[in-house]
Amino acid sequence: MNKLFYLILICFYLVSCDDIFVEDISNKKTTIIAPADNASLTNSEITLAWETIEGAESYQVIVVSSSFDSIEKFACDSVTTNYKLKLPLDAGTYEWSVQAHNSAYSSLKSYGKFKVTAP
Repeated sequence: MNKLFYLILICFYLVSCDDIFVEDISNKKTTIIAPADNASLTNSEITLAWETIEGAESYQVIVVSSSFDSIEKFACDSVTTNYKLKLPLDAGTYEWSVQAHNSAYSSLKSYGKFKVTAP
């Protein structure tokens, strides 16, 4: 009986509790709801929205101008526990990504692009 107890103790020492009880979201991807890809928006306050992932504790949102391939400006790099984020943005072209996280894993990133035009 003592050998079994020590074996269990060693297993708990080698593997953290988070890895045992936290859902692996590393192969999941959030679905972007808004704005639609390549949307042209006239409002300067933009609401970014996405579907939640079961097992996620937070979401990292990155918004850049004009694209991830050619970053002119980081408009946002924020972590939220919500499924949406409101941002005031100047006129321009933007790309954004959202990635879910929990204490042990990160999901795949989802990407979108949109344009803000002067009203």
